[in-house]
Amino acid sequence: MSFESILKPSKSADTATEPTADGPAPVPDCFHDLYLDQVMAALMAGREAYRLDWIFCAPVADLTTILYRQNLWSDLEKATIATSLRNFAQQMQRSRKLKQMTAKSYDEWSARRWLLDAIRAYGVAVRTLNETLGQADPASEALTLLRQWLDGHIQSERFRHLIDEGEAISRDLSDIVYAASVGEGAFTVCRAGDEVDYGADIEETFARFRQGDVGSHWVELRETQTLDHIEAQILEFVARLNPEIFGRLQTFCDMFQNYEDTVISRLDRETQFCLAYMDFIAPLREKGLSFSCPVLSETDKTENAEQTFDLALAARVIGDGGTVVTNDFALNGSERIIMVTGPNQGGKTTFARTFGQLHSTSGSSFAEFTYLALRPDRWPRTGRYVSTMMVSSHTGEITGRDQTQPYTDNSCSRRYRCCQITQ
Repeated sequence: MSFESILKPSKSADTATEPTADGPAPVPDCFHDLYLDQVMAALMAGREAYRLDWIFCAPVADLTTILYRQNLWSDLEKATIATSLRNFAQQMQRSRKLKQMTAKSYDEWSARRWLLDAIRAYGVAVRTLNETLGQADPASEALTLLRQWLDGHIQSERFRHLIDEGEAISRDLSDIVYAASVGEGAFTVCRAGDEVDYGADIEETFARFRQGDVGSHWVELRETQTLDHIEAQILEFVARLNPEIFGRLQTFCDMFQNYEDTVISRLDRETQFCLAYMDFIAPLREKGLSFSCPVLSETDKTENAEQTFDLALAARVIGDGGTVVTNDFALNGSERIIMVTGPNQGGKTTFARTFGQLHSTSGSSFAEFTYLALRPDRWPRTGRYVSTMMVSSHTGEITGRDQTQPYTDNSCSRRYRCCQITQ
């Protein structure tokens, strides 16, 4: 079964989602004017390791990919599916944290044990995702293809060996019992035999002197994630006493040193992208703001948006405990221009920024899921977006962030905000 990504169908390979260079992704020029750079920063907070900016800033090449993502979003609106993917992401995080411990271990055997646990956590993440998605019965093409691919992947010889051998080695390691004899300046490790339990003998001897309950004198030993040099040496002796099982551990770790399948790694990253947007809009929805997927068209230039708002401003206002003011607008027939006038602090810039956000995100990667409008019946597919936030500071001149342009109509004394759309 052919499957690559939950963000793009296989036939839409032109839509890049993987980082192509070190460092941050190239940010579209309009992001700063429209405050979309603020939105992107909020979405990426806590997820920097996934380099999601390369997805946020990547343009979407075709309408097919947009519809593919919109259908995915419809599935993610279902609690069972959202929970399934969130659990998968958490289990993948746990696997990677365990793998990071291999670099912090000073001896080879504890490093291999950390890697074994990381591989087993990865296997659990993949199997659990397959099971929970099957129970949730997704309808989108993206998750349907993912389910079919997972069905084949978990039945592959390599994955089955990863699961079966990993569990067997972990079980056999847990069954190992050894004895350590500590002397003055030396210790000996040997196989456990019929050693006498002197603890029981001591308790029996001193039981006659017991005069009642006394306070505990147990000392709680701090559990560390790495071994000191004595513990590491004991583990080395245990490995020599059990060469067969430790040999299997070494072979297993060598075989699965790079255990993540490229499709699963991409899925994990793209899942974080979806969860980032879901987490970002959740508090906005709780305050009554609505999100929906628009009907996009590459030919019909009608625009209709109801109860729309500036996403960056809404997040800040709601975070401060305020109330967001929404707007409606429409362009029908041959209408192409919206003129907004009003007093200072009347919302002109906010409306212009909202208008720009809606158009800009129709050609970017991070808002094909949901738009900022409650019910946009129609929305044109924008080819290229250019933002020019111009302000008439005084009669006869309009100044912008990137340019100063003369304005010849000296009767103009109001302030304007303009967004230019190139299709």
